[in-house]
Amino acid sequence: MVDLDADGDVMRCYAHLVVGLRGHHRDFDIDPARAPNGYDMLAFREFVRAAYPLPAPGASVALPCKSGGGGTRPRLMLILRGRTRRFFNVGAIMDAIERAGFEAACMDEAASWADVGAVAREVDACDVLVGAHDAGLTNMVFLRAGAVVVQVIPWGKMEPYGEGFVGAPAAHMGLRHFVYIIAAEESTLYDRHGKDHPVIADPDVFYRNDTTRSSTGGSRTSGSTPPGSRRRCRW
Repeated sequence: MVDLDADGDVMRCYAHLVVGLRGHHRDFDIDPARAPNGYDMLAFREFVRAAYPLPAPGASVALPCKSGGGGTRPRLMLILRGRTRRFFNVGAIMDAIERAGFEAACMDEAASWADVGAVAREVDACDVLVGAHDAGLTNMVFLRAGAVVVQVIPWGKMEPYGEGFVGAPAAHMGLRHFVYIIAAEESTLYDRHGKDHPVIADPDVFYRNDTTRSSTGGSRTSGSTPPGSRRRCRW
């Protein structure tokens, strides 16, 4: 390990270099007790924001309303997936978001990797980030302090993974995290296999058999509109 702060003017050349954070206790989290200088996820989020650069901490999140009315509305971004765990009625979701009083925006997860700087600016301009349990929610590092992350958790006892991979890191970055756990009837698995199939009646069987994917194509499920709107959004 090379401590660059104590390395002076030495020039080092390597054919291959891996740079990362040490002391993490989850895939997307940092244990400050083991990290240099007590760095934590909040410091990491601030470091990422400064690198792009994004507005300093404390800047107002809400944007001027772009659809008229002269006031301001909170802005909500929906992350869209291409193959698995995708929303089937995006139009209905966007309409529900608008009716709830938000300025709606969406981002295609695959396209988001093409220009990370542009994505950082778009997410920074949002009050709320919504998406299915997935790596796309790591874009929350670009949110401002106090913003909200809403994680839609698929059918199949995925709650512990949702908390470990998204919920805890969000809290440690100074963000507010909420979950929506879909019901079996909201899943396309229910339509495909029926209520008596193990993937619906006893999803624990797939964990007991040491597998997280079944031959049923179990990663393609359904989601919903925000709580309070009981016509589910298919995904």
